[in-house]
Amino acid sequence: MKSFISNILFLIIFLFHYSHAQNSKITFEHIKGIPPVIPCIFQDQSGYIWCGTYRGIHRYDGYSFKSYIPRDGDTTLISNHVVTDLPNVIIYAICGDKEGNIWAGHTQGLEKLNPITGIVTHYRLNQNTALTDPSNSVSALLEDSDSNLWIGTGDGLYLFDKVNETFKWIRHNSADSRSLIHNSVNTIYEDRSGNVWFGTGRGLDKLAKSLKFIHYCTEVENLDSWEDGFARWVL
Repeated sequence: MKSFISNILFLIIFLFHYSHAQNSKITFEHIKGIPPVIPCIFQDQSGYIWCGTYRGIHRYDGYSFKSYIPRDGDTTLISNHVVTDLPNVIIYAICGDKEGNIWAGHTQGLEKLNPITGIVTHYRLNQNTALTDPSNSVSALLEDSDSNLWIGTGDGLYLFDKVNETFKWIRHNSADSRSLIHNSVNTIYEDRSGNVWFGTGRGLDKLAKSLKFIHYCTEVENLDSWEDGFARWVL
């Protein structure tokens, strides 16, 4: 009898919350002041929201925007702006580091923006390929809790050495079952336990020791022939 009453109470509470959720309205506040196409968003340690657009990088403080725009870009539609040496390209990935810098990735490499000085430093990821090669096209960025900066591209993963300012190129190796599962790295995420995850063109990878990876995907005999498992986001 007690079990029956408990089940009834659980059902009533569930139906109440379900009905309340169905009646709740989701509303959006439309914020103007920056270009409308925003491929990426990042929130820094101070709570600022940073937006990557096709016309620079924009910081939102909850009230208004401060924009960091290319020197050769159109400034007529942006009021509070700082003219910088950012390239006039679409920003596809954005993140911050513990020093307060903002990193922005695009189809021709990587930019480091100092928000205080407005100074921009450009990095070309791969000097041995063309500027427009997929290995220089950034699709994902993350600085992990150990201050490692990871850069995902259309052709491999990079680990940035901040001391020497060099990039280690990490790619899939068909002879190594624990190498990166696919060279297209679309998203990078660090969980609460400090594990770093990579969403790729053929599934999900978790970083192990010595730059090896644990694969989470459909079991197949030949990873090189697998065409499914595209992972675009990790939350």
